[in-house]
Amino acid sequence: MPVAAKLNWEHEVEEDVHISPYRNFMCPMTKEVMKEPVVVLESSQTYERKAIEYWFERCSENGRYPTCPVTGQVLKTPELKPNIGLAAAIEEWINRNVDVQVNTAVECLREQTLRVDCIEKVLDCIYRISEEHPSNRYKVRNAGDVLLRCSFKIIGTILRTKIITALLSMTKDEESKIGNSVLLGAQRKREYAVKLLLEFSCDKANCVEKGGLVLLSSMAGNQ
Repeated sequence: MPVAAKLNWEHEVEEDVHISPYRNFMCPMTKEVMKEPVVVLESSQTYERKAIEYWFERCSENGRYPTCPVTGQVLKTPELKPNIGLAAAIEEWINRNVDVQVNTAVECLREQTLRVDCIEKVLDCIYRISEEHPSNRYKVRNAGDVLLRCSFKIIGTILRTKIITALLSMTKDEESKIGNSVLLGAQRKREYAVKLLLEFSCDKANCVEKGGLVLLSSMAGNQ
């Protein structure tokens, strides 16, 4: 049974919090969790599609019959079939991991005594989740309120750029736009944005940050 690993940002026990994957989620060739698991029909072995297709291509280039990497069985045909059940299980595991990571990140950002280097790790985590799992971006946007609050604890530090990067990542699809009232109360949202705009206006480097001022101006003026 997968076990949720505890995250201790303060003591840097781990850089990430996660639920360990089942062994059969891992491709025997890449040793990584499969994104598109497929079954080799003749051997009934499951692999990551790109990995096994590359293997078959190499077999052909070397003038050999295709074989199953795990069993060594010579295959009459390299026919593959999507492993739908396993793909669904992996997707559920990913979704559960995203939930755990987002909840943990939000709780960490609410801490009043969290060190700046720990906050940086949390921001990196939020950005990575948003970039790697766009279908789950709506979950990440729920961290937006806490993210903006957090920004005023560390105004004047190099983390301002990371904050804007994380916020911009959350706006990549219309449903998750941070300017929507579903994320922040209108008045509170404008107050946060105005504070950031005032701070950024004193820093030329941040003024040219890609998209940053456009996003904040929109938030500040949104009625």
